[in-house]
Amino acid sequence: AGDLEDRAAERLLFRYLRAAGSEAEWKNAIHRAIERNAENVEARLERAKMHAAAGRWSDARHDAEAVLRNHPKEADAHFLLA
Repeated sequence: AGDLEDRAAERLLFRYLRAAGSEAEWKNAIHRAIERNAENVEARLERAKMHAAAGRWSDARHDAEAVLRNHPKEADAHFLLA
């Protein structure tokens, strides 16, 4: 349960930072989380969404595929690849 709680907390943090309009803090939080753990699902998904929004589809695909390697049922990653 701890992993799910950590993921939920991290997801909320990323959403809060994005909604608060603090793009620099949002990006920094994502990058720090990935530096701590390259397989961080929530951070990889957020970064994939960030890349997709910027039209960097190759980068978005790379992060979505990295998520799916360890979490093949992750719906958001499949959505990003669709």
